[in-house]
Amino acid sequence: MDIKTIHTHIDNKWIKIIGISEDIKKGLFDFEGDNLIGYVYIDHTAGVTLDIFKLFDIVNEEIKFRESPIDKNLRVISRLNGIVKSKEIHLLSKEAILEYDLKVPEYIVKYERPNLKDFRLNEKFHKYRAEGFPDDVQILLLPSNSLNPELIWGRVENFENNTLEFQLLNQPHQSFGVQMNDMLKASIQNFGEEEYIVCEVDVKTDSKIPEQTKKAWWKFW
Repeated sequence: MDIKTIHTHIDNKWIKIIGISEDIKKGLFDFEGDNLIGYVYIDHTAGVTLDIFKLFDIVNEEIKFRESPIDKNLRVISRLNGIVKSKEIHLLSKEAILEYDLKVPEYIVKYERPNLKDFRLNEKFHKYRAEGFPDDVQILLLPSNSLNPELIWGRVENFENNTLEFQLLNQPHQSFGVQMNDMLKASIQNFGEEEYIVCEVDVKTDSKIPEQTKKAWWKFW
C-alpha cells in the first residue's frame, strides 16, 4: 500500500492488527499480546496516529483479550511507521465494533479537521505529501524576480476552491521576503513540463542568489 495514500483507507477507522510491529511493542512496555484493536486518525501536526484500545492473542482460533493500557487508564499511541511495519492490518466491521463495544473518545474527536477532509482525499495532491503526514506537502515557491524557484514544505490549514492556505514549515534558502511559519496560498499549476503545487511570491527587492542555490531547487529528488 502506498505510504502517501494509506491515510485514505484507515483514517477515522477502527482497525485490527495481527502481528504488531517491534515499534509498537516497545511503546507497550510490559503489556502482553501480539495483536491489537485500535483507532486511526490524523493528528494535524504529528501525522497518522493509532490509539491502542485492546490487546489480544489468538488461541485455538479464538481471540483471548489481554490487559490493555486503557484498563489502567493509560494511553499508548503509535505513528504510521509502527502501523505499516506490522504484519496484517484489517478494518473492523460494523458488527465487530458493536460486539467489542468500541466508542471513539472525545479526546480523539478534537483532532477532526472537517475543512481538510476533501484535501486529504484529493488524489491530485497525493504525490506531494510527506509520508505519514497527509497535511504536509511540498510546494514550489515561484518568485516574481530573478531568484530561482525553490521547493519548500508547507502544512495545509485550509482548502477551498482548489486553493491551499498553508503554513511555511521551513525557511527558504533564498530571500523571498517570506519567513518560516508565514501563512501563504498555493494551487496546482503547470511549471515547465511538470505539475507542482505553486505559491507565487511577489518579491519586493532583488536578492543575490547564494552559491548553494544555483542547483535546480524545483526538482524532486
